[in-house]
Amino acid sequence: MKIIMNLILNTLLTYILFTSSIKAQQKYSGNSVMSCNSSDEDAPDESFLYSCNGLNHSCRAFLTFTARYPYNSVPIIAALTSSNQYDVAQTNNITRFTVFPTDRQVIIPVDCSCLGLYYQANAVYQIPTALETYFIIANNTYQGLSTCDTLKSANNYSQFDLVPGLELQVPLRCACPSRETNCRGIQVSADLLSWLG
Repeated sequence: MKIIMNLILNTLLTYILFTSSIKAQQKYSGNSVMSCNSSDEDAPDESFLYSCNGLNHSCRAFLTFTARYPYNSVPIIAALTSSNQYDVAQTNNITRFTVFPTDRQVIIPVDCSCLGLYYQANAVYQIPTALETYFIIANNTYQGLSTCDTLKSANNYSQFDLVPGLELQVPLRCACPSRETNCRGIQVSADLLSWLG
């Protein structure tokens, strides 16, 4: 049954992705997140987070994270994303004691809010080693769920001040549905998302 549901879901997602009448709600950031030198003083910049263009200023959103050691268990991933481990377990149809195999996709429910120019879910990260940089934290630890520019903007520390034990604010990339998305009735339920896992 699960194989049939995955086939149906993959066919549906492929159709949606290749239908020319569908437009993205947000700009694609592409390689702009790699520079770590962008500014959003004049207007929102895609090298930060998704801009506040939705119908609601807050919503329940879902992030995807790839389990890799040391971030491969429900409690550790929940702590990294400052999310509720019971919600992570329920959404992924597992127990809160689950240790994921390497490269398993994990769905993380978060509360997403429009703060200033951008949507974000807020996390706190304590630097474990002396070799951390904003770029490494954004792209390796958080797997692109935040950006180097966003981390620099949210924290008043230079790259040289990033020492073990320091706590950083980590705005995570999320977005709420736009008016057009809501009018189309596009919704993805947690039950449907659990089939992806």
